[in-house]
Amino acid sequence: MGIFSKKPPEGAAYVPQYNEQAVAALDQALGALGPVAHIFSPGGLPIRSVGVVTTPGYTLLVTYGFSGLLAPDPMREGLRHEYSIAIPQGEPVTPWADAFLRSQCHSMLAQRVDVKVGECIPFNGIPLTYIAFQPEHHAMMPPTTLVGMFVATDPVIPRVATPAGPLEIRRIVGADQYELDRALTWDPPAFVEQIQKVDPLLLSALQRPSYLTQAPFREAVEARAKSEGSSVESLLLDLRWEQFPGVLRIHLPQGPGMVRALNALRGRIGFARKLVGFAQGGAPITFEPGTPGMTLTPQVAELAGDLASPPIATIVAALEAGAPYVDLAIQAPTPARARSMFFTKVATTVKTHELDQAKLNKELQKLMDEARTVAALDSQLAELERDSDRTALAAVIRTLRFARSTDQSVILPMIEILSR
Repeated sequence: MGIFSKKPPEGAAYVPQYNEQAVAALDQALGALGPVAHIFSPGGLPIRSVGVVTTPGYTLLVTYGFSGLLAPDPMREGLRHEYSIAIPQGEPVTPWADAFLRSQCHSMLAQRVDVKVGECIPFNGIPLTYIAFQPEHHAMMPPTTLVGMFVATDPVIPRVATPAGPLEIRRIVGADQYELDRALTWDPPAFVEQIQKVDPLLLSALQRPSYLTQAPFREAVEARAKSEGSSVESLLLDLRWEQFPGVLRIHLPQGPGMVRALNALRGRIGFARKLVGFAQGGAPITFEPGTPGMTLTPQVAELAGDLASPPIATIVAALEAGAPYVDLAIQAPTPARARSMFFTKVATTVKTHELDQAKLNKELQKLMDEARTVAALDSQLAELERDSDRTALAAVIRTLRFARSTDQSVILPMIEILSR
């Protein structure tokens, strides 16, 4: 059966349906640039075809049939966009470019993923000219350093009016590894803004040097990143960790991976924003702004503080020195850290169970003894920690007080304990 449709009656072949009026409208919009040729997809799946227009400066390829406007289908309902890619004149387009667009459409439809404008997708080191082909065919494809993509609004044909409604065209822009790393540790949409200042057509030139080798571009990116911080909370950082008696060892990446980790920490923790660092084959590390400390479970290592205080400052210094790993002494949470963690636990419990009063009361009841211990830690807070603690305490009490629950039999005692 067709994987993008409901199962047809036994013995019947899937026959994709297309809105020919919408197809004609897209043809007309592309035709304003030059004659339109179509490379039709085998069997009509996952898209009808790829439209190709050759202009004096570039070749533009656009999908036909990813959207439900061009290909009405229950599995494409709500999809009102197609994808494009533009290759500079003189660079090879076939056989890879149309196959690349089809493969991306296939992946998105099969995985029910809608890649939106502003998103950044790494290909795990695989050149985009190879993505659509088996490894034995890679040698026949043009080489490139582009190993990922940004998604932007198409600068040439951003929108097409069709009888079925407005159709958005989203431009795929090839990116090299350095660009991906810097975009993901800063802000992908902003990075594309900077690209468009030097290349308004957003071309995917296979053999171009990295934009980051151009001093004006690099300096503009670094200046904005330094002033704006990072918008990306979670990413692959390869900060693997393991626990020994009394010691947390964090294995650190080298080379470009080291730069990536430093940029991520400075762009998130440096702006008091949470960062989640994933590693291949290991549990993640969560960096939290706030009272310095650490919490370890089999699922996650949570480190808190800022760039100037251990344990996070120790990791930053080790990364800057190019060390292969750093050992941190495992310590019990400070009173301020213990209180902060408990407040977060209570707020999470309320938000998770407030629509089930019985469950909420049961879970809060389990926290009563810990609440008394945490309340007693108030006298151990350092003077510098009291303002932030009061703010956190007020926030969790407000969460408890305004929980959507008519049964206050556990909520009120919890508020009373924490308020002492």
